[in-house]
Amino acid sequence: MTIFYYWFRCTIRFWNSLLSSNNPLLKKIVRADLLLANRSDTWTYQVLHALQDLPTSQQFLDAIRSRQTINQRQFELTFREHIIGGWRDLDILTPHEAHHSSRFMRTYHTHFGVPLGNTSGWWDDRKRNQKPVLPLYLRLDIPSNLSRALSCLRLSGHNFLVQGMRHDRNRRPDELRICDRCDWHTIQDEEHILPYLIFPPQFEDGPARLRTFMNQPDIFGVASFVAKCLALFP
Repeated sequence: MTIFYYWFRCTIRFWNSLLSSNNPLLKKIVRADLLLANRSDTWTYQVLHALQDLPTSQQFLDAIRSRQTINQRQFELTFREHIIGGWRDLDILTPHEAHHSSRFMRTYHTHFGVPLGNTSGWWDDRKRNQKPVLPLYLRLDIPSNLSRALSCLRLSGHNFLVQGMRHDRNRRPDELRICDRCDWHTIQDEEHILPYLIFPPQFEDGPARLRTFMNQPDIFGVASFVAKCLALFP
């Protein structure tokens, strides 16, 4: 699942732990923050604002406003369905066809999602009810600089032209962010930079090519290679 799934899950756990605390000062802080929930600089405002986009979010909003605990399992199932629905809508698109506001999500979904939404059978009930797990590289003991490199690649935190030109004053469409390191006239993105340095073009389609590379058992080797690639684009 995407990283904001884990962020939301931790946020709800944090809220429930606040309510179960016996610390009188902490209880006063919670009440005060709720009274100021209309101010954008409060924790309550930020959480309520983030929850508004969820389906059937009213029950969770009401629980926070009334200082009630939230059913963690129910929230996780609701939120996962929300993410799955978003991925379903993007399944027929490539990252370049997606609107710029959803390109990050589409890129993650196509190349790096765990599990991948377009894997055969993912939408059936049995797999949907399985508890999601973190990507393998986050569960292994690898050097922090290599773990950061993989995270930067997966979350578009790199300087490939497809991302770097996003912040230019004269912003170009994705299809015009052509690689300046080769003569293939291809968009300089994750799919172009990594797999084509390893696999011949006839190996397989781009998204499958990148997933094959990222899912190799040798996570340390993958992370080392990714770190070296990102270092070429400071």
